Amino acid sequence: MNFTMRSTAVAVVLCVSMLSVAQSSNVTNAKFAHDAAFLKSQTGDFEGAAKDLMEAIAEIEPTISHEKTMTKEKTWRYRGMIYELVSRNLDQPIIAALDADPVGKAANSYAKALELDPKGAYLAENTTGLDVMRSIALNTGVQRYNADDFAGAFDMFSKAVTLSESKGVTDTLALYNAALSADRSGNGVKAIEYYKKTLIAGMPEPNIFQFMSKIHKSAGDTVAADNAIFDGRKAFPDNQALLIDEVNIYLGRGELEKAVANLEKSVQADSTNATLHYSVGSVYDNLGKIDKARENYTKAIGLDNNYFDPNYNIGASYYNEAVELINKANAIPPNKIKEYDDAKKKADDVFKQALPFLERAHEISPDDVATIKSLGEIYARTGDLEKRKVIMAKLQQ
Repeated sequence: MNFTMRSTAVAVVLCVSMLSVAQSSNVTNAKFAHDAAFLKSQTGDFEGAAKDLMEAIAEIEPTISHEKTMTKEKTWRYRGMIYELVSRNLDQPIIAALDADPVGKAANSYAKALELDPKGAYLAENTTGLDVMRSIALNTGVQRYNADDFAGAFDMFSKAVTLSESKGVTDTLALYNAALSADRSGNGVKAIEYYKKTLIAGMPEPNIFQFMSKIHKSAGDTVAADNAIFDGRKAFPDNQALLIDEVNIYLGRGELEKAVANLEKSVQADSTNATLHYSVGSVYDNLGKIDKARENYTKAIGLDNNYFDPNYNIGASYYNEAVELINKANAIPPNKIKEYDDAKKKADDVFKQALPFLERAHEISPDDVATIKSLGEIYARTGDLEKRKVIMAKLQQ
C-alpha cells in the first residue's frame, strides 16, 4: 500500500514537472513562431505570417496564466512582440482578424514585462516596445479617422493617450484627436470628457468650446451648451467665432442690448466684414433704432453691393416708414386738404428713398416675392404704372 502511494506521488511530481517544461517550451515555441511570422511579413507573405502568428498566440496565451511562466519577464515580452507584429499589420485583413485588441495586449504585455524586470535587464526592449505601440496607436488612429472609422480611431487615440500618461507625458494632440473621433462617432459623453482633458492640458483651441456646445445642444441641454460658449469667451475674449456664438445666444434669449454690444465689439475687430455690419443693423432694427440700423446696413452694402439682405432691409425700413406716414395722412380730417397733401408728399418722398434699395435687391434676387410686391406698391404710389405692370407680371410667372 505504501509503495503504491509513493509511486503515485512520484507520478504527480513528474506530471507537474512535465507541465512546467511544457509551458516553458510554449514560450520558446511562441518566439520561434513570431520570428517566422516576422520574416514572412517582410517578404509580403501575409497569409503565411498570419498562420505563424496564430500559432504564436496559441502557444503564448496559456503561459500568462501558468504559475511557472506567468511571473517571467520573458513570457510577457514575447507576448508583447507577438501582438506588436499583429498591430503593425492591421492593414492586412487576414492578420487583423487574429485579435480584436492587439495594440492593447501588446502595450499591457510590455508594461507587465517591465514590472517583472526590477533590475532592468530588458529595460530598453520593453520601453521601446511601449514607445512603438504608442506610435502604432497614433498612426492607426489617423488611418481609421481618414477612413471614417471614427469609433475605431477613438479606440486608438485613447490608447495613445494612456500610453503617454504611463510615462508621465500628456499628449495634447492625442487627446484632441480622441475627442474629435469620439465626437464624430456620436459618442458625446467621451467627446466631452476628452475635450475637457484637452483644455486642462492647455491646448489653445477655441473651437473646442463650440464643439462641446454643439454636443450639449444635441443632447437637449441648452444651459450647458450656452455655458460652453460663455466659458470659451472668457478663455478667448478676442475670438470672433465665439463672439458671434454668444451674440446668437443673446438674440435667442431676446437680450438684444447684450447682443448688439457684442456685435459692436465684433465689428471693431473686423470692420471689413459685411455680414457683421448687417447683423448689427438687424439687431438695431429689432430694437427700433432705425437710424443706427440704416447706418450699418449702408456700411454692409458699401462692402458688398451684391448682398441682398441689407439692400432689402434698408429698403423695407423706408417702405415701412412711408406706410406709417400714409396712415397718419389718412387720419387727417378731409377739410384739412393742404395738411393732407403735405403729409402724403412726405410719405411719397420716403417711398422714393426705399426704391433704389429694393430695386437693387430685386436685381440680386429676382424671384423674391416680398421685394416684387413692395416695388409694385411703390410704383403705384409714385405713378410709375408701366414699371408696376412689368414687375407685377413677374408674380404670374
